[in-house]
Amino acid sequence: MSEVPAEVGAQELREEVPTEAVDRLVAEAAVLAGQLEEGLAALEAALGHLEEGRYGLCEICGAPIGGRLLDEDPAARRCPVHGAG
Repeated sequence: MSEVPAEVGAQELREEVPTEAVDRLVAEAAVLAGQLEEGLAALEAALGHLEEGRYGLCEICGAPIGGRLLDEDPAARRCPVHGAG
C-alpha cells in the first residue's frame, strides 16, 4: 500500500480506502460473473447436445471427442484434431 501523507486525517483515509476496495471488488465480481455465465452457457449447450444424441461428438467432424478430454472438460465441443474447446 502506498504511503499516506501525515497531513491526511483518519476521516479522509476512511473515505478513500473503502471506495477503492469496493471498486476493486466490484470489478473482480464482474469478471467472475462473466466467467460463470460463459461456463453455464457451455454446460447448457452440452446438455442440449446430450438430449440430441450429439454429446461427445466433435462439432466440426462428428468424431468422438474421447472420454479423457470429456473428463477434463464435460462441455468440450471439439476433438483434439480440431482444437478441443
